[in-house]
Amino acid sequence: MRPCITLTAPFNNLGGWGRHALSFSSGLSRYALIKELDLSSVSRGKVSTSDRNTTIVIAPPSYCVAPSNERKIHYTVWETTNLPDAYIENLTRADEVWTTTAWGADILNANGISAGTIRVVPEGVDTNLFRPYTPSKRSALFRFLFVGKWEERKGPRDLIRAFCKVFQPTEPVELVMHFGHSSMSGRTVYSLVREETERADCHQARVLVSTHLPLGGLIRLIQSSDVFVLPTRGEAWGLPIIEAMACGIPAIVTNYSGHLEYANNENSFLIEVGEMIPAQDDNFFPRDTDWGLWANPNFEHLCDLLRSVFVNQDLARSKGVIARRDVVRSWSWENAASIAFGHLQKAIAVEQ
Repeated sequence: MRPCITLTAPFNNLGGWGRHALSFSSGLSRYALIKELDLSSVSRGKVSTSDRNTTIVIAPPSYCVAPSNERKIHYTVWETTNLPDAYIENLTRADEVWTTTAWGADILNANGISAGTIRVVPEGVDTNLFRPYTPSKRSALFRFLFVGKWEERKGPRDLIRAFCKVFQPTEPVELVMHFGHSSMSGRTVYSLVREETERADCHQARVLVSTHLPLGGLIRLIQSSDVFVLPTRGEAWGLPIIEAMACGIPAIVTNYSGHLEYANNENSFLIEVGEMIPAQDDNFFPRDTDWGLWANPNFEHLCDLLRSVFVNQDLARSKGVIARRDVVRSWSWENAASIAFGHLQKAIAVEQ
């Protein structure tokens, strides 16, 4: 008899959290009866369990699972070296804490979460949706693609500065920056990008902004690109990175944090870390809290890699082929669900 699972998650979220929730639920349904409950339908900080055997809550550590007699699993991610005390308290209310990488597990353990309650359950990719595709008419411009939020952690300012420093306006190259939202703290992402290009004295029309794409449009944008680039300061998993890799697009990413679970020197281009610096961002990581550290990617090495992949395009394509192969072999949602169900079976066996 298959166990019953209540999966409370941000199913209506259009970004990475939502794609994670829907794909994980679909994979896990092969092993368990799933009752889906959208996180928006419950009060923030008061996620209640049901009368089912187990509740898995896919949510940031700012959400807590209300006490009950049922088994509770908090499936979460984090990107800096410190978690606020309130977040740690939320996580300790769960019977188990799942996170996506060994790096993330070490962060949780270093912040006081018992190693005995932490389980690693990776994310995955639908490799039938995210797959290589060669458009009948490819752009004459070599395209770098950024996908993420406008925030310090993702490094959009560093990327624009590097791109403007490396490439002359006459070179056949462009940078497309895709944001899920068109505004940020009252500013449009268009104005933020324009401000950075002007600051870099880069008045070229080849730093382009993309927003509000449906999933199919995002996939086509990835497929039509040549290299994915994200000079991130820290990723718990990095879903857009692995989605690009599944499409056969090589990634330039920082040599630090959770995405190193699947990104390496054979299938990616890794940016050296200059130093570890305090994690600060007035919009996401305000200064009144000690968030710990995150990486500061080496700016000059980022510039070198941008130039190198543009000059050595055959090498970039070959790494993209390897990236696709590695993702198909090891990082499907079916694999993630199988690992998750293995943890659930062990827990059920202990309880019996």
